[in-house]
Amino acid sequence: MGEASVSSGWSPAWITIGGAVTYSFTPDTITVAPSEVASPATFIGFSGVTSWGGRDTRMPFHVTSGDWQESDRLLAAIISAVAAPTRAIPVGGFGEFDGVMTGAFNAPRVEGRFSGDRMRAWNVTWGRITGDVTIVNAYAELERGRVTRGGATMDIQ
Repeated sequence: MGEASVSSGWSPAWITIGGAVTYSFTPDTITVAPSEVASPATFIGFSGVTSWGGRDTRMPFHVTSGDWQESDRLLAAIISAVAAPTRAIPVGGFGEFDGVMTGAFNAPRVEGRFSGDRMRAWNVTWGRITGDVTIVNAYAELERGRVTRGGATMDIQ
């Protein structure tokens, strides 16, 4: 177990983490065998390959979150440690994400399938959200999604 100092954009926070990362390397690449990192509310399983410098990365991963705010802080800490200073965003709820990260660690492209409950973002409680998510250049796009809150449903093409 260890601790990671992360910035949520408002003030520093500490998250206790533990895990196991298994990797091998050649003169050109780093290959990560199935590995995991966890905090009290977040589990991340991942594997994949990246080139030295992280430009050519393909890293499939799974996240189970009991608190998306803590999970985002943990992700920001990992990206900050590996590539470039990154801030967490205000978000809430819990859920799962299965996806793949490609590109460079300091400019990643993340694509995957998301499901979350009690979702909160942009000062709005959205309810349950499912869909395909693409995150690139600090922007998230939701496609083939559904937002459900109470008796209301919004489908996103």
